[in-house]
Amino acid sequence: MGCGVGHPPVKRRWCAIRTSIEPGPALHADSYRLGQVLDNLLSNAIKFSDGGGNIEVTARHHRDRWVFAVVDDGVGISEADQEQLFDSFFRASGTAQSTPGTGLGLAICKAIVELHGGTITVESQQDYGARFEFVIPDEREMTQWTDRQPS
Repeated sequence: MGCGVGHPPVKRRWCAIRTSIEPGPALHADSYRLGQVLDNLLSNAIKFSDGGGNIEVTARHHRDRWVFAVVDDGVGISEADQEQLFDSFFRASGTAQSTPGTGLGLAICKAIVELHGGTITVESQQDYGARFEFVIPDEREMTQWTDRQPS
């Protein structure tokens, strides 16, 4: 599968993407916005994977929440950078000049997840890939968006 989902890549990257979606109850959420979160996390996994990388996207229901994860074996993120990763306009060290982006994607992901009453986290080690996980509770009060696409 060619990589570069939704964005023109600077250079063509090839990677293997595996998905695992477990059955569970319906999630009442803004599907368009949660799709944005998954698209951004997957796009980042592709962008920061060396050619031939492996990416796994999972969704499972656990107790009273849905747990989504995007895991890659790319370049990883330093511990120092992880502290600011979800801040607006933050670009991880070493990526600002070599990789396109604005530093807004993960901040937007965090806002969307939190508006759904959820949380988003990252686990990573430099040179050993990253695991982004977001959790959305079954019952929540969304504070802003509804299930519709913008016109």
